[in-house]
Amino acid sequence: MVCKSEIRNPKFFLPIRIGIRCAFVHADSMKIVLEYVAMLKLDGPATGSTMPIQEGTTIAALLEQLGIPERHRSVISPFVNNRQVSRSYILRDGDCVFLSMPIGGG
Repeated sequence: MVCKSEIRNPKFFLPIRIGIRCAFVHADSMKIVLEYVAMLKLDGPATGSTMPIQEGTTIAALLEQLGIPERHRSVISPFVNNRQVSRSYILRDGDCVFLSMPIGGG
């Protein structure tokens, strides 16, 4: 899939492919796309939104920044660009982060 958009100065914008969606972010900023399951209620960015982060931010730091209680962080399974990663993973510009939680019951 190719992103089609008029860009006046492509040097300053980078295309980011997220599933079938595509977004353009400024090349000088570190941004990620944050998605999470509905049962993970956050008082911050909505799922699917673009979020600015500091360079060198890890998954663990992101979970803390999102205000997720420490006791709940251990049950969250983080995925970056459709691959499960550890909490020490250092996020990069344009990463798509998905936060999942195990579901149990019967």
